[in-house]
Amino acid sequence: MSYAHYTYTFSVDPSAAPSAFASTADVQILLDAVWAEAEASDGPELRLVHGSSRKGWVLERTKSLTEALSLTGLGFLHAGGNEELEAENYLRKPTILRATERDEAAAQLERALHHLTTHPEFAGDLADVLRNEDAVAAFRREYGAGQASIDLNDVPQGFEGDCGEYLAAYLTSVKRILREARLNNRVVIHVCDLEGESPRRG
Repeated sequence: MSYAHYTYTFSVDPSAAPSAFASTADVQILLDAVWAEAEASDGPELRLVHGSSRKGWVLERTKSLTEALSLTGLGFLHAGGNEELEAENYLRKPTILRATERDEAAAQLERALHHLTTHPEFAGDLADVLRNEDAVAAFRREYGAGQASIDLNDVPQGFEGDCGEYLAAYLTSVKRILREARLNNRVVIHVCDLEGESPRRG
C-alpha cells in the first residue's frame, strides 16, 4: 500500500487561534484562510510551509533526530499534535504552539540543526541523509527566502518527500516560521494529516 503524510505549519494572530479544534473542518477553515493570505502576500514574512512525504519518510527521520537528542518539545514535528481528529480516510493531528511552546520548540530545533551540521557522525538512522558534505550543507541553507509560503515538494529532489533535501527544507523552514512568529507575536499551528488523502493539497 502506498500512502503519504501531509504537513502544514503556519502562523496566525493570537486572536485567530482557537483554544482547541473541535473538528477537521475547523482546522480546514483556518488553514484555507492562511493559505489565501499567503498566496496574496509578497512576503517577506513566511506564513505557511506545506508538503507531503511518501510513507511518512520525513516524519520517521525527524523522529530519529529528536529522540536521539531527547528534544521532547519537537514531538509535534513527527507524531502530529496533542489533538486527534478523525476523517473518512485520514487522521488529522493539529498542535497549537503559543508563546512558551513556540519559543521552546524554536530553541530545540536550533539545537537539532546545529548538531546535524557539526556532528554528522552521530547520524544513526540519518546516515542515508548525511551521506556527504553537500547533504550536510543543505541543513545550513534557508529555503524560499522572502516568500510567504513554501511548497516543500518543490525543493530539489523533493517531489516525493523522501530525500535529505526535503528533510532539510522541512526543518529549516519550520525554524523560520517559529522565529518570525516570535518576532511578530504570532501563534504557530502545525498540522499532520496521516495515512490518506488530505482535503487540501495546494
